[in-house]
Amino acid sequence: MATTVSRLRAIRESRGWSRSVLSMKSRVPDAHIYMLETGRRTPHLKTAYKLANALDLPIEDVFPKEEILHE
Repeated sequence: MATTVSRLRAIRESRGWSRSVLSMKSRVPDAHIYMLETGRRTPHLKTAYKLANALDLPIEDVFPKEEILHE
């Protein structure tokens, strides 16, 4: 899970975005983003898509394929 933590948080922080900003842009709750960034949750495909879309990146640039839960 360390890969997800480092990627998602690093990308968000490189843009100068708080979790609240990413939450607003992605429509993913701030608490859920926190759980993903701290490795307490694994992203579902729909959530991964929302976050990657908000960051304007392909999903695989944010989340390794093997770490996404397919619903």
